Amino acid sequence: MNHFGSFATVFQHSGAPHMHWNGDTNFIGGRWMRDPSGLVKPQRSPIDGSEIGSLCWSSRSAAQSAIAAARAAFETWRRVPVWERAKTLRRIGDAIQARRAEIAQLLTLEQGKPYAEAHFEVGK
Repeated sequence: MNHFGSFATVFQHSGAPHMHWNGDTNFIGGRWMRDPSGLVKPQRSPIDGSEIGSLCWSSRSAAQSAIAAARAAFETWRRVPVWERAKTLRRIGDAIQARRAEIAQLLTLEQGKPYAEAHFEVGK
């Protein structure tokens, strides 16, 4: 698993894990794409307001592209037999579990919640 949700974030905080993408892209249709607007905004820590990374500020056209890509992917996904889908979802869950501490740290940085709460949340 090489991304967490829909936010393409680059953390510059010294204690944060290294992420594998630029903050100026969106993951749409299976690939990283720049938004036509090119607008990137800093992501700030809710704890102290320091800059911890950057986020692509997506345009309406990027959102529409993401929706179209999701609809197209669903047409393929819905034809996959249920047991194969279950195996895929299990592998995703295993990947999340393997990176639980890293994901909890990201949640703490982005949301300001206590690490123990974030770690519990990822484990659900």
